[in-house]
Amino acid sequence: MYCQFAPPDDLKPFIYCFYEMRCDETTSLKEVMLPTGNELMGWKYGGDWFIQWWGSERKATPAHALPAFFTIGQQTTSYCLSARGSSHTGIIGVRLHPGTLWHGFQCCATRFTQCVTDTGSLVTYQLLHTTLEDFCAANGTAAKLAVLVNFYRKLLAGNTRKRDFVEDAVERIFQSKGATTVRDICNQLGIHERYLQRHFKTQVGITMQQFIRILRFHSVFAMINSRDEELAIELIALLHNYYDQSHFYKEYRNFVGGVPSQLELDQFAYLKTLVNDNTYPKNAFEKCVYQNTPF
Repeated sequence: MYCQFAPPDDLKPFIYCFYEMRCDETTSLKEVMLPTGNELMGWKYGGDWFIQWWGSERKATPAHALPAFFTIGQQTTSYCLSARGSSHTGIIGVRLHPGTLWHGFQCCATRFTQCVTDTGSLVTYQLLHTTLEDFCAANGTAAKLAVLVNFYRKLLAGNTRKRDFVEDAVERIFQSKGATTVRDICNQLGIHERYLQRHFKTQVGITMQQFIRILRFHSVFAMINSRDEELAIELIALLHNYYDQSHFYKEYRNFVGGVPSQLELDQFAYLKTLVNDNTYPKNAFEKCVYQNTPF
């Protein structure tokens, strides 16, 4: 089960959405996930959860147990998320706008890229301890979300996120659905490429080119999933500025493995559901429809 919840207005500059993933004792969750372009924070409330990154040449790393409360920066490869355990196996997660970890913790975002960090190492013991007690004691999704909203308000208190040229670059990449280049973005903003690249990686955690690749592939994936059967995958790729079929297939192998086919796409059941429900975060700056928003 997956539900997505809009944040209150005062947290929207930092948080794209809250979400809940849950499975019962009769089912297990094992889903292949693509890098999203978003940063993540998660709060487990039951069961054992594991993450397994896909490394170079599609070789999987050993499964890594997620801490009870964790932070993940930008993801650069696909990965497998799995869960097993009790009758209350679930996570309430937070999708953060790119750059939020840099704004919130004032350290280079590359620290969080492609790795899992225990949130306890990032915030004061008093704030986290109080939040954990309240989160574990809260009964039901709405009550747990209320605890987390209070946590993020305290964590980000006094942090006024003003738009700068990095955020302008991120928004232009989202607007183009990744069908752009670093040079185009620099020309549009009138900023020297090396200067923008350096600040972009510091705040977002990956290079602009990596971010563009991720957003472009995401957009193609969404269109392939919802396309008219007469619209060929090759044409969709060309519409997103892939040079040719071989260029797109190479990128597909890097992110997914194999070549695009219905068999390959079926492994992304979780992502396909989000695309079909119009809740998939294709654009961190656009509005979308949320389910059961309690705020």
